Amino acid sequence: MVTPKPGIYPHVPFDEYLAWDALNASTMKHVGKSPAHAKVEIDYPRPPTKDTDAGDAAHCGLLEPERLHADFAVRPTGIDRRTKEGKATWAKFVAENEGKTIIETREHWDMILGMREAGKRHPVFAELVANAKHREVSIVWEDESTGLLCKARPDLLTTYKGWTVCGDLKTTRDARPWSFARDVASYGYHNSAAHYLDGLAALAPRERRHMIAAVEKARPFAIRIYELTDSSIEQGRQENRVRMATWAECLKTGIYPAYSEEIEPLEIPAYAMNYDIWVNEEVA
Repeated sequence: MVTPKPGIYPHVPFDEYLAWDALNASTMKHVGKSPAHAKVEIDYPRPPTKDTDAGDAAHCGLLEPERLHADFAVRPTGIDRRTKEGKATWAKFVAENEGKTIIETREHWDMILGMREAGKRHPVFAELVANAKHREVSIVWEDESTGLLCKARPDLLTTYKGWTVCGDLKTTRDARPWSFARDVASYGYHNSAAHYLDGLAALAPRERRHMIAAVEKARPFAIRIYELTDSSIEQGRQENRVRMATWAECLKTGIYPAYSEEIEPLEIPAYAMNYDIWVNEEVA
């Protein structure tokens, strides 16, 4: 697969985007663990699972709801494929849904439909989607400081109240601020936000805002729209810079180190220190 020159590329299949030889936010997150872990993720990519298929369908239902039934279908239940009738019913389902991604469980499908309807009802989210110039667009640029070719795939390039917006969609168990902030830190959403904004700035410099739609995965599929603070974005940017420099050195030397090979001190977490120690007097 030939990696394209720097630019903005709409309508690129995800598998094709993945094959481009360029650094993305996911690889940098693994570099944050160690370059060895990042190299393994590249050399041994994980196959899709039921959960990833459901996640793809949720993105489609929220960002391109008109495409949902064209691209996805739910596996029917109650078909006994050992019987003549069951075999015929199954063959009909396969023929009618050729080329579609099959969602394995009704539970996942109901979640996807619920999210889709919640997205339509949320005024800000619905406006961001309606104003979108691009959905799941692929971008490629060259990082000035390292010379690395980079890539990203923002969920939305849109506008809101006159602002140009790079939008991100994330599903979560709990969209309340104190909980979702932990998701941001744990999954590196601030790193992704900085990566997207820096890539877009390299291709088309202008002032942009970055917004995250946090969508809960259980009824009522509540949605909150967040805008990370400048300090949070800058934290992600600085972490990215360190990881980019590390990865550039790995590519240059062909050496992808894992953890330190020295003996290191380790202390249990602070919360584990804060409890009463009950001593059996007989033992004492």
